[in-house]
Amino acid sequence: MKTERNGTFFFIKFSWVVCLGVLLLFLQACKSEETELTTTTDTTSTSISTPSLELSFPDTLTGGSTSSASVAPGEVNYAESDGPNCNFDGNGDDNDPFKNGQNMSRFLISMTATWMCFGDWMMTNVMAMGWPVDGVIQTIPEDADDPDSPTGISITQDSDTQTTIRLYWEDDTTTPGMFISWNTDSGTTTGKMVLGSVFMGDDDSSDSPDEMRMDFTVSATEQIADMFLAFPDAASAFTGFRTEVTKDLADNSFIARAKMDMKAQYSSDATMDTLITETPVYQVFTVADSTGAGAALAEMSDIGWGLDLSGSSLGHIGYYLFTKTDTFFFNASGVSEYVNKVISSATYEGARTSTTGNLDTIEAALSLSADYYTDTCNDTTTDCSAMIEALFSNSDFGQEQNSGTDPGDSRSTAITSPSYLSSVYPTGSSSWDGVFDMSFTP
Repeated sequence: MKTERNGTFFFIKFSWVVCLGVLLLFLQACKSEETELTTTTDTTSTSISTPSLELSFPDTLTGGSTSSASVAPGEVNYAESDGPNCNFDGNGDDNDPFKNGQNMSRFLISMTATWMCFGDWMMTNVMAMGWPVDGVIQTIPEDADDPDSPTGISITQDSDTQTTIRLYWEDDTTTPGMFISWNTDSGTTTGKMVLGSVFMGDDDSSDSPDEMRMDFTVSATEQIADMFLAFPDAASAFTGFRTEVTKDLADNSFIARAKMDMKAQYSSDATMDTLITETPVYQVFTVADSTGAGAALAEMSDIGWGLDLSGSSLGHIGYYLFTKTDTFFFNASGVSEYVNKVISSATYEGARTSTTGNLDTIEAALSLSADYYTDTCNDTTTDCSAMIEALFSNSDFGQEQNSGTDPGDSRSTAITSPSYLSSVYPTGSSSWDGVFDMSFTP
């Protein structure tokens, strides 16, 4: 997985999902080579049914499919000739996932949509190939043109209700690089998909997740996808992401919750690292109806910010720690109806070097009271909420402006008391230890 820095964050590229489509076509070709594979039982994968994981997200939550304008909102093209259409646009050309609640939602939910789409396609197509289900690893002939292709596959019918697919790389027959297991009992399917570091860790960037897990539930009333992304220990800033999406099958509405934990301030420097020991937490709570109209609430806590205006000859006005709550209502076309950014707290942390004259200029530009930095926002009286609020509400600083009014409809009620995720880890875990084990017990 490749990443690129742009502005203040990174953007994960899912180009390897297209490669996985080629991978599956390769498996189909290998399966047709009967001389290479031997079925050791009379039962094959074609006799086992697979659940549908496709959530059919509205475009307002994923940014829509990136491949074809003919694909309807949330739909996935399963054409086997060109692999799965599992890439979603996220925020498109808007390279700031922290711009508002909708951008944060799209950034995280589009990843969930990608992997639910791919898991669905993988199970459906692999099982349709007629592999043996005795758990014996079938060797996949080496592809000279693709040294990174899988080298083995096994399918196990663990019980009358549970089935497991494992894909292996680099001739390893012990630890799979990809694991999908599901159990269907009394009309409800629960399952787990894991992508290990041998599959995810295809570059050395600390900004790239190296393990992924997706827990899923499909019942008569709802579909749930709970995705966990972990970053390598060497990562300079990120601990992990978690995105949980629930679809109510009665009315096709969605609730999405997300949490991002960091090990350090993202845009830090040596001075900030000395002054600010807190680490940021990003939380999202989003609701949407079947048409795609919805509301997103994003809370960004303990964000460190160094305001260096030396380029405009105003000097460095110091380092700050703030918490921002962002409310964003959008219609079925994704157009904003109400934007409200609130700075709930902001404190001065130190290292201000701007001269008194320059501070006077800044006070005037931000419509702050005279002697604001002397009387209110300083080493002794550290409340700087008014200044940070002024920065976010001043269009000259490139920030999206508050606009519209709260519509006061069901979306307003739904986000009044948001139930944020309590942890980036699965229930019962306090670290990534054991989270990505290639096993599943219903």
